[in-house]
Formats: sequence, structure tokens, C-alpha cells
Amino acid sequence: LMVEIRRHPPDIVFNMVESYDNTRDQEANIAALRSSIGQLEAFFEAGRIDFFQVELARQALFNGQSQLLSLRNNYQRSLDTYKLQLGMPPDVPLKIEDSFLALFNLIDPEIVPVQNQLADIQRDAGVAILAMIPEPPQEAGALPQRVDRRSIVWNDDVSMELNRILHHLEMLEDVRQRVLNRHLPRAEKDLKNLKQMLPKRRRELKRLTQQMRSGKSDRSEAPYSNRADVDPEIVDVAELDQSD
Repeated sequence: LMVEIRRHPPDIVFNMVESYDNTRDQEANIAALRSSIGQLEAFFEAGRIDFFQVELARQALFNGQSQLLSLRNNYQRSLDTYKLQLGMPPDVPLKIEDSFLALFNLIDPEIVPVQNQLADIQRDAGVAILAMIPEPPQEAGALPQRVDRRSIVWNDDVSMELNRILHHLEMLEDVRQRVLNRHLPRAEKDLKNLKQMLPKRRRELKRLTQQMRSGKSDRSEAPYSNRADVDPEIVDVAELDQSD
């Protein structure tokens, strides 16, 4: 069952949008963290950083994953509350899909799976590379040590891992073509739409700024001077000027 959320009270809409956006943003953050960990592990193997930095990044990923679980639970609770207000039992499958929600998507939801796929390829390629390198002897409980890449000896296993790496390169090329042909044009379209909307946004923000300074509103009975919840920074056009 799908419903349009915009047809319901603003407080319900706000709670749903906030939970939805927080979850999507955290998913994107985790995808970026996964990629960063792969890079840090490569830097460690190359001798550019110490193992402690890799562990810090892993801890950040674990914390991010824990936060994502909490955000998903919060979204599900908001969804269950929404069902009850509609007179529906919480166990009824319900999907929120509305063009109104799409306005709040600052990150393309289709790009997050691509980020995760890249992180998977990066991880698997790293495993294949490390598999070619003999592990140095080390004492139990000691921190991992970097190895001497000159110790690699050609054999059938090395040949197999190189073939795996070539396969990962082919997968990367497929992802690159998808980004160029599908996601990049969408990003260019969004930027074009943003630039077209900037003049109107500036005019509206300037109108609101004048009303806030005068203490009068043409759309609310309460004067701005008596509304402590209004932050003047929300009508600042400085950030819009930087975006132009």
C-alpha cells in the first residue's frame, strides 16, 4: 500500500521527512566511510600511515552502522505512528512514496548503491592483492606489520589473483560507464534547475528578511518579533550567492 504523505497534518509530514532524510544521509555516510577504510588500508600497506589510523576509521564505521540501525528504528516507529493515525494496524505493509519527499533528497538515492558497489570492488581487489603477498612471521597479539613486496614469487596462485584483479577492473569500467551515462546527466540537470531557481529564491528570502525586520508577516497572525523560533540565518542569501 502506498500513500501520499503531503495530504496529512504538517507535524506528521515533518516527522516522516526528518526520519527519512536522516536515514538516507547516514546510508550515504557509511558508503563513504567504507571507501575511506579501503584507502586507509592501502596506505597502511604502503607504509604511509600507522595501523592506529586504520582502526580509528573502522571504529567510525562501526559507530555509523550503529547509528543507522537507530535511525531505521526511528523511521519505522514514525511509520507505525502514521499507520495508527490513518486507522491502520502497524503490521500492514506501507510504503511512503511521494514526489514531495523527493524535494528533500540532497543525495541521489541511486548513487548510494553505486558507492557501496565501489567499496565492495575496492575491498575484494585489496584482498586479491594481499593474497599475493606472503605474510611475514609475527608474534601472537602483535599489531599487523607491513610486508616487503619484493618477496612476491610468481606462481599459479599469483596468476589467479591477478586474473581476479583484472575482473575487478572490468567491473569498475562498467560502474564508470553507468555513472557517466546515467548519474552524471542527472546531476547536471539538478544543477541547471538549481541555477534557474536561484533568482526566485533570492527574491523570496529578501521579502522575508524585510518582514522580519519590520516585525510584520503577511502570512501569519503572530509578528516575527514575538516568535523566538525564527532564526534570521534561514533567510540569509549569502549561501545562495556562493552557489551561483
